[in-house]
Amino acid sequence: TMTNRSSFEDILFDIKLLSKNIKKCISIEQSTSGSIESDLSNQYEKNVDVIRCELDENKEACQAQKALDLENETQKAESTKKLTGYESQLLENFQKLKCLVKSPSGIPLETFSEISNKHIATSLRGRIWKCFMKDNPISLDDYAALCEENHQLIASGDRQATLIRDSILKDINRSFPNCASFSQRVNSDIQLRVLTNYFISNRDSSYHQSMCLVGSFLCYHLSELEAYSLFSSLLNSSLYSAHYRNKQENIFKITSIMDKILLSIDPEIYEFLNGSSTPSSPSHSTSVPTRQWAFPYLNACCLNLASTDMSLVVPYFDNFVVFGFQLLPLLILSFVIINRQVILSSENVASLMTTLQSFNSTPPQVALNALYTLVSSVPEDLYRELFDLYN
Repeated sequence: TMTNRSSFEDILFDIKLLSKNIKKCISIEQSTSGSIESDLSNQYEKNVDVIRCELDENKEACQAQKALDLENETQKAESTKKLTGYESQLLENFQKLKCLVKSPSGIPLETFSEISNKHIATSLRGRIWKCFMKDNPISLDDYAALCEENHQLIASGDRQATLIRDSILKDINRSFPNCASFSQRVNSDIQLRVLTNYFISNRDSSYHQSMCLVGSFLCYHLSELEAYSLFSSLLNSSLYSAHYRNKQENIFKITSIMDKILLSIDPEIYEFLNGSSTPSSPSHSTSVPTRQWAFPYLNACCLNLASTDMSLVVPYFDNFVVFGFQLLPLLILSFVIINRQVILSSENVASLMTTLQSFNSTPPQVALNALYTLVSSVPEDLYRELFDLYN
């Protein structure tokens, strides 16, 4: 684990060095360091725990977008000969990061004490996420102003802002309720600020309960400022369009593609789930539409699998962030394939649903191995359909 962590740190360090040599690096205003807890407590609510982003980490995140743009260029070009030396090195480092994330050991799972150290703004995992997500950093002053503005809206009785705040507050208590490390690490005030600041300021984006899971999950691994920034990036990306805008229509599209994939790779289990008898179970008929059993997993980005242990879902989110959320429906199908025999032995819809709702018993590495085996088997046109929905 130490060797693995060292490998990640070495690559992140190289990315920082390269960022200093690329003139097109996005300019980020460097704020003065120090605690701002006392300054914000009078403006918003008590126990404010916002930590400034370090300039180098912000540069690192900015260069991530540069690297992603370069990667798109290489897919269109025949070679990387036209890339500058620094650009090629930067792209190479991001490819190394991808390989490490996909390796059996993945990103090291940090201990509670490591990620709760108040002197460290971001965990190793959080720094890697920032490399691959389209981060739009917000300054501390701007975030404080946003907190104050939205607080005043609620205080003045703005009906929509109050409804948003109340809905989020109700859902916060449902976020990872049985996970002790989460309740120790994440203050509910932080969750409330991150989520309300986004949805009150972006009223064209409808709030859904599952978004509280995503925002809370980011708060577990990132400082408040970074969690807000990356949550905003996620919700402003095609992930929101794929899942939450025209929700029923898009979920139907995704689950229809999942059905086509399952039919192509395992017709027997597809027929079983869709109510037809099979050679292994000729006398039983079950019918559970994919959109019914898969919806909770899709809606929550599989974070509902966390139950009492956050480590059960962290490796999945790592892969979604690094390789794309088009892997989410495929991961759900991987669970079906892993639990194939149990599913086929189900005697009725009730027992089948129990199995389909118990995927958190599958070890993450087993599921990820099945996922990448499945990816190699998915017909190219169907994978492209999923990719286009999520990107």
